[in-house]
Amino acid sequence: MRISAVRLRVADPEGLALFYRDVLGMRVDRQGSGCRVGYNSEDADLLLLPGGGGYTHDRGQRYWKIGITVPDVDLAAAHLRALGTAVSTPSQFLDIGYMCHLADPEGFVIELLQHDFEGNKPVQAADRDAPFAQARIGQITLRTGDIAGEDAFWRAQGMSLLSMQEVAPHGFDLHFYAFTDETPPNPDLWAVENREWLWKRPYTTLEFQHLAGAQFAPVPDYQGIEVEGLAAPLKDAFGDPVLPGLITCCVACPELSTEIQVGVYAPRSGISQAWDARARLRPCCNCAQVRPRSEWHALLCGKSGAEVRWVRPCLL
Repeated sequence: MRISAVRLRVADPEGLALFYRDVLGMRVDRQGSGCRVGYNSEDADLLLLPGGGGYTHDRGQRYWKIGITVPDVDLAAAHLRALGTAVSTPSQFLDIGYMCHLADPEGFVIELLQHDFEGNKPVQAADRDAPFAQARIGQITLRTGDIAGEDAFWRAQGMSLLSMQEVAPHGFDLHFYAFTDETPPNPDLWAVENREWLWKRPYTTLEFQHLAGAQFAPVPDYQGIEVEGLAAPLKDAFGDPVLPGLITCCVACPELSTEIQVGVYAPRSGISQAWDARARLRPCCNCAQVRPRSEWHALLCGKSGAEVRWVRPCLL
C-alpha cells in the first residue's frame, strides 16, 4: 500500500497544473475533468479537481500543506525566484530541517525541505540546471487535536509511525506515518538523528501537526487522500475521505511501435479511467522500479482492434 494522491479542489485545474509543471518540475496527466501532477517516483501525486476557488490558508483549518523534499533547498529557491515565484528565505527550523515556503497561484502552501540539515548538505547535492530532478512529495500535512485517534485509524490501515518531533516554541509536536516496512536508524522515534533519514525517503509520509485538544475546521477544497491498495472508501478520524487509489501501469501495442498506451486501474474493479491514450515511451518510465501487484488484472486497449499485450506495471 502507499499514499498515491492528495485531492485538492481548485478553480483552474489546467492552469494550476502548468504551475506545478513549469515551476516545480512535475509531470502533468489529464484525469477526467481534473489534472494529476507529480514526480516520477513512488511518492504521491496531487489530484487537482474542478469546483474550487477562494481557498485561504488558515491556522484554524484541518488541511495545512504539502512538503516537497529536495537535496538542495538554496538551489531550488534560487530557481523559483528566477522564474518570478515568491519564496521565503531558506533557514534551519530548530532541529527539524532546513526549509523554505511558498504558495501556489491558488494559495495552497508548499514547503521545500532539504534532505540534510543546514551545514550537512553534500557538495553538488543537486544539478544546478535541474534542482527539482530528485524532488519528491515527501509530506502531506494535516492538523489535529487528537493524535491518539489519528494513530489508531492509520495503524489499522497498515501505516507505521516513523518519527515524532517536538516543536515546543510553537506548542505542538509532529508525527510522521507511512506505508513502509523500513525502520528508522534510531528506535527512539523522538531521536533527532532519524530526521535527515526521513527527509530522504522516496515515498510520501502523512504528517500530523498535533496541538493537544485543539479543534480544527474542515477545508471544503481538501478532498481527502487516495491510498493505493485500499479496498473500499473510508473516513479518517476527522471525517475526511480516504479513497482507494488508482494504479498506473503500461501496456504496449505492436501497431504503435515505440509508443505506449497508459491506463489507470483500480484493484478488482477493472478500468477506472484512461488518460493520454498515446504517450511516448521515455527512459524516465521507471520500469526498473517494478513492484509486482497480483491484483492488477485489467488491461487497457485504447485503440480499437489493436492487439494489446501486457508489458509490466511501472510508476510513470
